[in-house]
Amino acid sequence: MEEWPFHDGNVHNLLESRHIDIRQNRHDVDNGFQMHSSLIGRLSLERELEGHRGCVNAVAWNSNGSLLISGSDDELINIWSYSGRKLLHSIETGHSANIFCTKFIPETSDELVVSGAGDAEVRLFNLSHLNGRGLNDGAISPSALYQCHTRRVKKLAVEVGNPNVVWSASEDGTLRQHDFREGTSCPPAGSSRHECRNVLLDLRCGAKRSLADPPGHTLALKSCDISSTRPHLLLVGGNDAFARLYDRRMLPPLTSCRKRSSPPPCVNYFCPMHLSDHGHSSLHLTHVTFSPNGEEVLLSYSGEHVYLMNINHASGSLMQYSSGDASKLMTFTPVLNRLEHQPLVSNVFQNGLQRRNNIAARIEKCRMLVEMAKRSLQEGTNIFHAIEACNEVFDGHATDIGPTLRHECFCTRAALLLKRKWKNDAHIAVRDCHSARRIDSSSFRAHYCMAEALQQPEAVIDMKQRYVGHCNVGTDIKQASFLGQRGEYVASGSDDGRWFIWEKRTGRLIKMLLGDDAVVNCVQCHPFDCFVATSGIDNTIKLWTAAGGSAGPETSVLEAMESNQRKLCHNREAFLNVICRPFELLERFRMQEFSEGPLHPFECAQS
Repeated sequence: MEEWPFHDGNVHNLLESRHIDIRQNRHDVDNGFQMHSSLIGRLSLERELEGHRGCVNAVAWNSNGSLLISGSDDELINIWSYSGRKLLHSIETGHSANIFCTKFIPETSDELVVSGAGDAEVRLFNLSHLNGRGLNDGAISPSALYQCHTRRVKKLAVEVGNPNVVWSASEDGTLRQHDFREGTSCPPAGSSRHECRNVLLDLRCGAKRSLADPPGHTLALKSCDISSTRPHLLLVGGNDAFARLYDRRMLPPLTSCRKRSSPPPCVNYFCPMHLSDHGHSSLHLTHVTFSPNGEEVLLSYSGEHVYLMNINHASGSLMQYSSGDASKLMTFTPVLNRLEHQPLVSNVFQNGLQRRNNIAARIEKCRMLVEMAKRSLQEGTNIFHAIEACNEVFDGHATDIGPTLRHECFCTRAALLLKRKWKNDAHIAVRDCHSARRIDSSSFRAHYCMAEALQQPEAVIDMKQRYVGHCNVGTDIKQASFLGQRGEYVASGSDDGRWFIWEKRTGRLIKMLLGDDAVVNCVQCHPFDCFVATSGIDNTIKLWTAAGGSAGPETSVLEAMESNQRKLCHNREAFLNVICRPFELLERFRMQEFSEGPLHPFECAQS
């Protein structure tokens, strides 16, 4: 079986374009170089940072990438040098429980840092008070102490360019806004008649089982984020299936928590349709984040996968169907296929002899791939690789092929997905049928496949992409993050001690690396370099850079993904008391691009 390596061009050509093409924006070239596929493929472990005595639950870079901050179960905040790869300061915070989140405050010369912990406190520290002390800095008094939350603080958010405010998301169902200019302390929750008025979002009656279900119980917040391009937009996620987008300009004034009130209206809910009526309270988000350009959001679910959603989802590309549409499609009467006499290639075929020859070779390869996929469909064999062949046609040559071949490939892949019958395959099949019908609205084959897909038990909505292969049930702080200044890649930790990298656009798995003896929770990319910091259950931080990593055996990749999906189903049966559907493997990946160590099975446990 032929393998199709992933690539996005030659690094040498990319660098040369900075000097040759004056129209080429150097900033764009540098951004493209940071997380180029050739560098992603060579990521390997550079070193481990030692300095914590417990699980490392949070890592974050400062704005210029010169410093890394970490928080741990040992209740310490550590500050690390990027250039020296060494520990600069270790601060005894005074927290009485695990630190779950920590950040540098922007525009403060990296002197202010903030932490949130399981003791429900938010603490602000001024590093200038260390007075030049070294590693054994010991305890320093916080510059601000906020004790108004009643349950664990799971995530902090800061606004680019704003040195005065930090937001904290807590399992008590509130998102609070702490303005350092208004006060540096507040009494413990419930200890005073004059409770601080810093509640920006009160979601103690905000959790929902479905969109139609009225909110009724506390939405324990697990994550929050502020858009870097539109800082008035705020994203939160908690112990239900729905991420909520708010416009801070439209929220009521800050209040206290003396009265439970109806949750404020949000700008939008984000949730894959097949999860929107799940009905199980244990399904929840562990992480939500904006893309670097602020146009997309990433959702990571406990017991499910990672999903990419478009903020501007109300565009013309939105696709939504339900099983009720199946009967209409089954009565469709085919007419003459208007694509029958259209060319297989695009009009660019006519421009230039050399270009024509190159495109002709690529078109011939696409024809062969589609024919191979159709043979696999007829024979019912090698379904996975047949889907991979169709993926290669779209991922590598979509601009070259004409509407006839595109239509044929969409219909073939939809039929293959329906034959494979892995979890959520029907959803992706509907997307392909939808695309085929946009090319040829009279296509009987597209209508037939659409009807078959819609007879599956779940309704369908067009999420932008999904990322599968990892396992997320063991911890509720597991991150999914964008890599690179342009966010070309998506990364997530996993309960098997690995971390995964996918191409954002196609969803194909690019890299899988062993990063912990148990669980990887945090994955944070350097702001400018091809450099990643990860952490998890181990008491060390792993640093990864492009240093000649080699491809791993393809069998271990398949085994790891199968094992993760079995664990996911096993844990959902054991802890959620539901019957799992058959597990699925990743549908788009390149077998040549993996590098990892030996397998270390780890049974996930719900936290």
